[in-house]
Amino acid sequence: NFIRINDRPRVDIVLCVPRPLRLEKLLPVISCIGVHNLVLLSASKVQADYFGSHLFRNPKALRNCLVEGLSQAEVDCKIPNVHIQKNFKH
Repeated sequence: NFIRINDRPRVDIVLCVPRPLRLEKLLPVISCIGVHNLVLLSASKVQADYFGSHLFRNPKALRNCLVEGLSQAEVDCKIPNVHIQKNFKH
């Protein structure tokens, strides 16, 4: 039984950018659970060179990780909207 997209609760995640290899492992899980919006932020302890990883330089690599998670999903879901905020200030 599939849950239609309009029937499920909307889930958004705000995440400080982890190490690139960890992010690559997290992205499929994030899309698999049906996240609607993913916001990736910088923070004081996030190294600036993390934003230079292949996932940020090549949007296709980021999308491939998200699509991989959708192939494992048991619910009807879509690719999350990804927002990157390099200069986040509170």
